[in-house]
Amino acid sequence: MLYPRVYKVTDVDDPKDWGHTDETSGLLVKPLAQPCKHTKLIHQECFLVDDGEYMYLVVGSQADSVFLEQVFGVSSTTELRTVEGYQAFLPVESDAATLLTNFIE
Repeated sequence: MLYPRVYKVTDVDDPKDWGHTDETSGLLVKPLAQPCKHTKLIHQECFLVDDGEYMYLVVGSQADSVFLEQVFGVSSTTELRTVEGYQAFLPVESDAATLLTNFIE
């Protein structure tokens, strides 16, 4: 909890790096963990933060509109709601959303 694992997930649509199943082990290949520093969290990226108890999806205010469309079905971060109780992650029928969902599960 003191030092959570942070994964950059903006490149989810590039399956050569992660999101595919390793043929030798049969396990899902995860993205590389990023250093947990506020200086590494930039506004153009999206990150999955796992503290061992909860997972948070941090969406940068200037995140790529293609990523937002593929994963959330919105074109800008202003369309994402932050109201308590609102389902923030809406599964969209796309390869990127499926890869991200598989990684989260």
